[in-house]
Formats: sequence, structure tokens, C-alpha cells
Amino acid sequence: MRFYIGTDTRTSSEGLYLGSLEITSGKILLIDNIATLNHPSFVSIHPSGNYLYAVSENDNQVYSYMITPTSDDLVLLDKNPTNGSLPCYISTTANGQLLFIANYMGGNCITLQLKKGGLMEISDEIFHEGTGKDPDRQEASHPHSIVPDPLSRFVYVADLGIDKIMIYEIDYKEGKLNPAKIPYQEVRSGSGPRHFVFYNNSGYAYVINELNSTITAFIVDHELGRLSEIQTISTIPNNFSGTNSAADIHIRGGFLYASNRGHNSIAIFKIDQKSGKLQPVRCESVQGETPRNFAIDPTGKFVLVANQDTNNITCFKINSTTGELEYTGFQLEVPLPQCIKFIT
Repeated sequence: MRFYIGTDTRTSSEGLYLGSLEITSGKILLIDNIATLNHPSFVSIHPSGNYLYAVSENDNQVYSYMITPTSDDLVLLDKNPTNGSLPCYISTTANGQLLFIANYMGGNCITLQLKKGGLMEISDEIFHEGTGKDPDRQEASHPHSIVPDPLSRFVYVADLGIDKIMIYEIDYKEGKLNPAKIPYQEVRSGSGPRHFVFYNNSGYAYVINELNSTITAFIVDHELGRLSEIQTISTIPNNFSGTNSAADIHIRGGFLYASNRGHNSIAIFKIDQKSGKLQPVRCESVQGETPRNFAIDPTGKFVLVANQDTNNITCFKINSTTGELEYTGFQLEVPLPQCIKFIT
């Protein structure tokens, strides 16, 4: 099973890398540098599995590649400006018609219509305004993720700078995003919402808050797109006294996983199927520092963690009954890894 790695190119990295996971043992191997790109901080794969999209955080560009079926090599097809600085997140609708990008420093998000042959065309741009409690990190809008709901009717933008989840309804005909009837859901002041995830079609969604290291749980109204908060819970133990910033979040098999940069752990929670609330299980050391991003393989057996400041990717086996993680002992040396995406 193969996966792509986006990296920060400030040191020795050359861009995008290809790795492989042996699904029986958890052994991970680095295959090659497959695309020379300036700081590809986030990547996304088209629902068809035929295309990969990557944003360059330095060049403020989005790149479209064809995934070669036999080798998983990448062939560049198109590139476009992101119309904002520090693009940090990419997603697509389930039908593969639209691509969304969040620009962290631009305070904006763009929509691109996906054409035949991997071509892209910008069709919409939205801007956020406002500030938050933290004068250093919330001096302006900072969209950090943009995620369609499971039905691809609405899009949710977690804006770290203004402590809001902005909600938009998708207009497929025009390729535009229109504010929903209830256009946003606030989180607690100073939280800094970062990444947003849905629990399948369960009616529950969760956002990881970077600045105060918490997760906020919501009930989702799929008809209106509305979010209703039901819980906010810490991602770090009560006895931890160091600094921490929460980063990434994923769900698998009734368990939620969240990464802590500082505590350097993956926090594990069990999801109550009736209420959607989270029950802490434990925190597992990532065997590295600054786990900016992680990915669960499509079979749900393993987690790969990108430890940015120790230049390594570590592999953990998932206990499907308890949700706990066990370090396999396998890791890769990769310069400043920032994003991992499996080929599905």
C-alpha cells in the first residue's frame, strides 16, 4: 500500500515523496522523491484515485498531477495561483467536480472547477473578516481547513483567527459557495479551530482547536448545515505543564485520534454512539517531535505520523477493539514531513 508525503523544503527536502506500507507487518519504506516542489505542505487525492493535488506554501500555487496507474509516479498536468498566501488545506467534493483551498494568511478560500485531463479553473473566492482573543495568532482571519460534509451539500471552514466554523452551501452549477442560512458556529474564545472532521453520516462532527488544545464536538443538521456544540474536551493530560498546540484529527472504527505538538502524542478518544461525546482512552507517544499531520491507512490497521521537527514518520498498529495504538518499531527518515495521504 502506497502513500504520498508532503514536506517543508527549507532544509534538504525536494518536495513530494512516495512511500509504501506493508499491511501485514507495518513496515514502511521510502520509495523516491517523485515531484520537485517548493514546500508542498498539503496534498489531496481525487475521489477517482487518478489525480493528486498539492499546494505550495511558498509559491502560493496549486498543482494538479496524474497518478500513473502502474508506478504511482506523478505527471504534472496543470497549476493555478491560490489567490492567497500560505495555502494550507485542500479538499474535493465526493463527486470530484470541485476542489477547495484554504489560504491561511490570505484570510480567504477559493473554489476550483475540475475539468477533464486534470485541468483546474477558479470559479469562486470567499473572504473572512474579524479577529480573536489572541493578539499574536488571531489578529486577522486565518482559514485552516475547508471540508465538505459527507453528502457534499455544505462546506465547513475552520477559521483559527476568528474562532468560527464558517458554513457554506455548494452551488455546483456555478461552482460557488453561498453562506448557509446559519452562516457560522462559534467556538470558545481563543480556541483557534484548525481541522474539522465528520463521523461518517452519524450526524456528529468535530474540530480540533490549536490554541487551547481542545476538541469541540457538534451535532450536525444535514438539512440546514447547522452545528450545535455538545462538548469541548482537552487533548492533553491534566498534569501536563508544557506548551502544546493541537494539530490534526481523524476518525476510524468508532475512535477519534488527535495529534499534540508539544506533548508529542496522539490523543485517543472513544466516540459514544448515542450522544457523539468523546471519552478519553489514553495518549500515545509519537516517537518523535511535532506531529503536524497523520494518516490512517484505508484498511484501518495502521497510523502513520509525520513528526516535523525530528524528520521522521512513525508507524503504529491500531487495536480495533480498544482503539489504542502500539508502536511497530518501524519509521522513515524524511526531512520535515508535513502531510501524509494514502492512495485509495
